[in-house]
Amino acid sequence: MPPLSMDNRMKSLREILLVCTAMLAVFILSAFSAQDPEERKGKIAWNHKLSDALSQASSGDKLIIVDVVADWCGWCRQMETQTWTNSKVVQLTQQYVFLRLNGEKERDGIELAERFQVDGYPTVMLLNADGTEFDRFEGFMSADRFLNRLNASLVNPQTLGNLTAQEKKNGGDLSLRYKVGQALFRRNAFKDAQLRFENIAAQDPHNKSHLVESSLLMLALCQASQDNFADSLATVERFQKSFPESEKLPEASLLSIDLLMRSGSRDQARAKAQDFLKTYPNHKLAMTAKRLLSEIE
Repeated sequence: MPPLSMDNRMKSLREILLVCTAMLAVFILSAFSAQDPEERKGKIAWNHKLSDALSQASSGDKLIIVDVVADWCGWCRQMETQTWTNSKVVQLTQQYVFLRLNGEKERDGIELAERFQVDGYPTVMLLNADGTEFDRFEGFMSADRFLNRLNASLVNPQTLGNLTAQEKKNGGDLSLRYKVGQALFRRNAFKDAQLRFENIAAQDPHNKSHLVESSLLMLALCQASQDNFADSLATVERFQKSFPESEKLPEASLLSIDLLMRSGSRDQARAKAQDFLKTYPNHKLAMTAKRLLSEIE
């Protein structure tokens, strides 16, 4: 075959370039059409059902960013127009699943707010793919503040999600379990926190970890926070019998006074308050005991 002339070679090269350009255009168009319409507009494609968000998160092993809002919340609208429209935040749609729920009107929102004890708006929940809490951010956040808090949360070993992940890997670490219990208690997840403190007391009957003393008091607080006053009183009594020399006895006594008042046993509460003031007249909690006594009388 005779060699191609220069003109023919240039013609062949142009044809190859045209084919490659056409293929590239098709690829770009395909990728573009695969995007959600909202993403093409530079907006977040919000889910509005928890089940849909969980399904997406599970299939992609992603965290869920939940914007919990209320109709009357002005700061929620500020975040909607300023934070969630920021280009850097919109780019996160490739890494996270976004869910917006009304905590007062929508069923999923009401149930989520109740489950995680959301008591203020706006609240941004960060959920694992199984629906458990990783972390939460309360109040208005600019785009920069949101991004900073999100990034800090992911790397902070004390974040609830990171603590629970460590707990799964180190099931026998009671100090880690105690930290998880405390973190859950601070988030008003009293039932889950209670399980941790009960487990510590059961796993360490001789208090080798030196955590049972504090765990019993935290257990009593978890029970009281769920209005299980009888169980909480029983736990306080167990604490007092198990640790008669504890420095935390005044706290336990004061808790029992409060529990007796809440359960309607005012005479017993009065007697314990009077006994507290005789036993610990100069304690830092004496003023609280006097206040409780005045409420009884």
